[in-house]
Parts: sequence; C-alpha cells; structure tokens
Amino acid sequence: MLVDRADAGRLDRLGASPDKSLAKSARKALHLLSTRGTKAPTAPRVYRATGPYADGPPPSYASIIDGRGERVVWYVAPRDGGYGVYEVELSETAGIMSLTSRDIARKRWRDQVAHMKRSERALVGEIPGVHARVLIEAGYRRVLEEGRSAPEGFAGAHLSIQASDEELAAPHPLRAIVANLAAPSDGELAALLERVELSLFVPSRDVLTALDAAIGEVMTSTTVEGAEQKLGQIEAAIARAVDAIDATERAHLADRLLELGLLIASRQPDDAGRAAAHACLVASDRARSLTGPAHTHPTLLAMVRRLVPAELILQISEAPAATETR
Repeated sequence: MLVDRADAGRLDRLGASPDKSLAKSARKALHLLSTRGTKAPTAPRVYRATGPYADGPPPSYASIIDGRGERVVWYVAPRDGGYGVYEVELSETAGIMSLTSRDIARKRWRDQVAHMKRSERALVGEIPGVHARVLIEAGYRRVLEEGRSAPEGFAGAHLSIQASDEELAAPHPLRAIVANLAAPSDGELAALLERVELSLFVPSRDVLTALDAAIGEVMTSTTVEGAEQKLGQIEAAIARAVDAIDATERAHLADRLLELGLLIASRQPDDAGRAAAHACLVASDRARSLTGPAHTHPTLLAMVRRLVPAELILQISEAPAATETR
C-alpha cells in the first residue's frame, strides 16, 4: 500500500524499526520506489555534541503498581528545544489501557517532574528510557495476545516507542544497579513489606478468600481451645494460604518485585535504598525459582501474615483461659 502511494517518507521511517523483519521489508520497498524515481526525503542535518560532551538520554519515569495492578509510565524522548513525552497507562493483566503524547518544553517538563516527585499520592521514580519502552511493548503484546485492539493513537506512536526483541530479552536494569551487594537476611526479605513502595503488594483474591475462610473456621471452632492453640492454628492457616500461591502467581509477584525494587533504587539512592532494592531482586529470584513450600519464602509469608488483623491476635492473646467444666 505504501509503495502504491509512493510514500517514501513513511517507508524510510519504517526502515529504522527495531523489528528486523519489518525494517527489511520497508527497505526493499524503498529500493523499489527509488528505481521508479521516488526517493526518501533527506532529513535536515542536526549538529549535536558527541563523546563526553554529549547529553545523555533523558530519564523516563514510572509510578508504583497500585492494588489493581495498574501504573503509569512516561517515556521521554529528546526533541529540538524540548521533549516528546508519551504517557502510557498500563495494567499487569490487560496491557496498554491508554496513551497520550505531547511535545513539551524542557523547563515545563522539569517542573512537572518535580511536582510528581513531591506528590504523596502517586509515588514516582526514574527508570531508563529503554526499560520504559520495554514495559510499553510488553503491554502492547499482551493486548495482542488477548485479541484486543490497542488504544486510539497508539499505532501512530508505536514506531517511536517500540522496543526490539533483544531489548525485551535483556536483563532487568535493577541487576546492574545493585550488583555485588551482600545477600540480605531472611529478616530483611520479610521487612520489605514495611516499605511504602510495597504497601499495595498483596496476593490474589483467591488466596485472600481462602485465608479469610480458614481464620473464620479457627475462630468459630469448638474444638480449638486456649490462646496458644488458636494462635498455632492461625499460623498454620497462614502457611496453607501462602502455599496456595502457585508458580504462575509467584512469577507474577517476582516481576512486580523487580519493578518496585527499581523504583526504590531511584527514590532512595543511598546505601539503605540500594540494600532494599537488592533485597527485592533476591526475593524476586527466590520466588521464581522456589522448589519447596512457598511459606519458606520470607517475603511471601510476610505478605500474607500482615493481612491478619493485629486486633484479632491481641484479642486471642488476652482472652481468659477456658475453664474446665465437670
């Protein structure tokens, strides 16, 4: 179709696509047009500093993942006199939900970033631009897997924000940030849940329902007597709920831990922040490769245990001992 329209400009842009098959086809079509006398327009020369004096790529940004598994990613591309900003709303399950793009002056974007970082509602951190494109591309492929259409406007922006297969397969950027740090203890892995970035880190609804039912059985049982016995039964119910987290859900939680670790490293770039980010990486790897019971994973166990109301534990502990009747 582009050949029929003699759209050499569009074919020239497609020839630079990270999709090797698409780029090859576009270059062939462009060569065909050139034999017919139609050539791609020559891009204007732009002179920029190179080497140590060149500006690095601008950082992109992402929000934490909320309780519904949704977040916002801002991919930032350099433009003459400013930036092109692609704001993409992503869902862990549905992929891309919306996309808006605009050109913005550098100062105005710096002011907006400062405002986002000050916000106590939307916790935002820097991420590499390549990783932002990887997140967007993964969301787009999830949309395709489900047989849905991408949001309006995405097709026009896709060429500018597309990630290649090599970039999708590259190691997560968190690994380079926290390389060579000491291994965290089990206590540090459990304490991750105290971080504000992981405040919405929860298991699936099925696990929550099973835990609620198990605790209800313990509290209403006529055969479980005494605080010690009830507390032991609740601990057993918590362990069973954790063990119900299957390999698929563990892999999903492992991906989330990597993303949250990357934001921790950005939001707290000191030794304590890097240690917490490294703990996220270790917890992620252990969740993905776990072969024994899931309740042996400190972070997963703490994730479920914190859902048991502290008031309930206090109520059991302070309950008077059952008196024996004759």
